[in-house]
Amino acid sequence: MMDKRLRDVIDSIDYYELLKMKQDLDTGGHHLRTFINKEIENRQREHSVSCSTCGSHIEPSSPNTQTLIFGSSDFKKKATFCGKDCLSYFLSKTEEMKKGQMPKTMNIHDGNQP
Repeated sequence: MMDKRLRDVIDSIDYYELLKMKQDLDTGGHHLRTFINKEIENRQREHSVSCSTCGSHIEPSSPNTQTLIFGSSDFKKKATFCGKDCLSYFLSKTEEMKKGQMPKTMNIHDGNQP
């Protein structure tokens, strides 16, 4: 699918829909904010289908699934793991990176996980 720029998206919206969007923005943009936040959540869920350590497929309903949200307050990152062993491995490798024991560009998927 070809990526669309915001200008292209706006150009493709019906005039009356644009008027509704403007009215919503003029009154605080609650509906647009809610719509965009839900879409972001949906896309984040779609991208979290494989383990960040071993790459195995993760069933969303699995009770073993672990999700870690980390990073600075202005740039959050999300990692999903198939189990506690992969989460522990990930945390140990990030701790090693903090201490300078391994290069920051090392791929976590190096085949040495538990």
